This record gives sequence, structure tokens and C-alpha cells, in this order.
Amino acid sequence: MEQKSNPVWNPNKALLLGTSTEIVRKTSEPNMIGENKFGEWNLWEISVENQMVLVDRSPEQGYTGDAVMFLSSFPNKMFTEIGKGANVRVKVTKTTKGVDYELVE
Repeated sequence: MEQKSNPVWNPNKALLLGTSTEIVRKTSEPNMIGENKFGEWNLWEISVENQMVLVDRSPEQGYTGDAVMFLSSFPNKMFTEIGKGANVRVKVTKTTKGVDYELVE
């Protein structure tokens, strides 16, 4: 049986400079942590609405549903400290300095 991979959402690819979207962080901590030649990575389970995701490395526009997101250590620290618990709504904004994460109350 063929294993299907989770859609991957990358804010740097999905968002245009100066734009924002809301996602839901489904867990309170990363689902998985690992390391590669670029450093530590953290895998988060999220929900997105009407976003571009990669499915088996191919872009899919207008996707709504569960996805995963990989974060390196610094953005991961910001993402973790936004709010406690699971099912946290997060506003994600792409800026000239990178990606900002903000709690939606």
C-alpha cells in the first residue's frame, strides 16, 4: 500500500511579502524534532485554510485542512511561546525580516 505524505505548509512560499493568514497550531509541542546539516528542525501539526501547500513536493493551491510545518530553532521558540496548549489560532505574517507569529485572541 502506498503511504501518502502530509501536505507541507511553508509560510515563506505560501505568503507574499506583507501578507498574513491565520493557522491553527493543533498541538502544544512539536510532533517531532530532528537535526540535519542546517541545524535543528521541528515538525508541527497545523490546520490551514485556502493556502498553497506541497503535496508529494508538488504545489497545490487553495488547500484547506490539516498540514505540517517545519520550523528551525529560532522561529520554533517564537511559535511555542505564542500561547499554551493545543488548537491555538496564530496569525502568520511575512515581513522583510522573516515570518512573524502572533496569537489570535
